[in-house]
Amino acid sequence: MTATSHRLAAIPPSSWNRRSAARWPRSGHHVRHTVASLLKDLAVPARDAQIILGHSRLAVTLEIYTHADEHAQREALTRLHDLFDRADR
Repeated sequence: MTATSHRLAAIPPSSWNRRSAARWPRSGHHVRHTVASLLKDLAVPARDAQIILGHSRLAVTLEIYTHADEHAQREALTRLHDLFDRADR
């Protein structure tokens, strides 16, 4: 995973793993999943998340690391319903 320092300079994955290991007892792999899902929850565009995570392909970010969120799905359906409801008026 690629991260950035407060100066927006890239932190090499090996350094990130050493830093994160002290903060999170989980493996770096679990942290990657968590970070990917948090970026999604923060509405970070998928392409930006791909770059932050250091994935070579967008499909890796979307299909492997980003997890579906039931709350977000319900919110999307509610917004879609509201859109159709307004169109019927």
